[in-house]
Amino acid sequence: MKYQIEKIELFRCKKGYLKSGKLKIPFDFGIVFDSMGVIIFEISINSKFGTKRLDIGEEGDKYFDASYTAICNTLENDKLEIHKLHFKQMKSGDPSGVLVCYDKLIHTKKKRSHFEKGIKPPKNHMLHYLELEGLKMEFIDMTEEVKTRRGKKDNLPEFNRDHTITSILYKDFVYKQIFHKSDRDGQTIVTFPDQGVKNNLSYKTFLSIKLNYVYSLSLLNGAEVRVRKEYTGDYYSGNKIDSHITIIYSFKTVSNERYDYYIPLDDPFSRSSHIISTFFLKNFNKYIEWNKKIDLDSIVFYFINSIQAKSLEEVSFIQMIAFERLTTLYAEYKGQTEIFKPTKKQFEKIKLELLTILEKYKLKFGDTYNLAKSKLSNLNQVKRLSTTDKMYRILNDVNIPVTENIKLLIEQVRHKTIHRGELEKGNKKIELFYLLNELLQEIILRLIEYSGPRHSRINTSNRV
Repeated sequence: MKYQIEKIELFRCKKGYLKSGKLKIPFDFGIVFDSMGVIIFEISINSKFGTKRLDIGEEGDKYFDASYTAICNTLENDKLEIHKLHFKQMKSGDPSGVLVCYDKLIHTKKKRSHFEKGIKPPKNHMLHYLELEGLKMEFIDMTEEVKTRRGKKDNLPEFNRDHTITSILYKDFVYKQIFHKSDRDGQTIVTFPDQGVKNNLSYKTFLSIKLNYVYSLSLLNGAEVRVRKEYTGDYYSGNKIDSHITIIYSFKTVSNERYDYYIPLDDPFSRSSHIISTFFLKNFNKYIEWNKKIDLDSIVFYFINSIQAKSLEEVSFIQMIAFERLTTLYAEYKGQTEIFKPTKKQFEKIKLELLTILEKYKLKFGDTYNLAKSKLSNLNQVKRLSTTDKMYRILNDVNIPVTENIKLLIEQVRHKTIHRGELEKGNKKIELFYLLNELLQEIILRLIEYSGPRHSRINTSNRV
């Protein structure tokens, strides 16, 4: 099995239990592993509990199919909680079991030093650090590295461009953040320095904007970004990336094979534009506002997944679906809604009766049966918004001039891409491929009023 290919031990646990509603399974020992980013929990079930009830049958299925939370202590007496555990492997009569985590692990350290014990728990825990996967960025700020020769300070110190200092403007508060690389594994660390109670980002506040934070970073990155670890709690370490409470998320390691560089976040020639700094100060709130209106997170989700697709046709198919979704949500936000009479719910029973009759005369309809079925299924749709009209509407509202290639993309290529998985041929195929890719991003960037640099493959002025 895949999780057995490579495993790194994270924790050893003393006795604890798995809990799912009224179900409870005690165990005497457990080991937590990281397998390519996925958390695996191997346990030895308590002999008094017995494994017969876990054998095949209705009782066994109930235990085997449940979603568990594990509660236990590490050998150092730290508390562990592992959420959404599902049995992956269990043999009849065998007290050992293997579970896979589909959510997160929470590691809460026991306070050991006098300093740690003396800290009073705050009302709201602060966010101290984040560990991100998938982010590829060019750092802006430099650290002076002082070298010595024979015990004397070198007069020519070296400067390393190894971090970016920026701030998040969220509502009326400014929160400082520093992006840098982890010394341990090269992943990106975001440090949130202590600036006093009012300017510290609370963990609760971060969770409320976490998806916006991750998806907006993914948009800038041109590929997926995910949070692997969150560091919070009563205290943190300044010498290393550590804190009182660490949350580790379980998902397959982010491995972006490709990045889109329309926003040149990783381009050393764009350092002077301070892309990430400007975005979090000027555009992040706009992103949040538009996300509430038209679900930008879902559009970015489609976009970053399309970048990893295996063919031009597959990339364009996913991006065209995202384009249609974006324009539909925008039209609905602007008050252009489709009308159904009777309502969709009321029409269900009527539609079932109509389709039953149609099925009875299926042979008489021959090749047109599916067309007739489609028309009957949408018989209650009184007002239907034209997809092309919705696309032209959003382009007009964000002031993107409609070129001949954009007309071709909307009026002809869209239908081919969605229904037949085809693009144009020859050089026009590549041209329209890049056009759709940049058009989708440009609409979002104009909505959130991003004025930073772009690297366009179809326009020498670096704009669509």
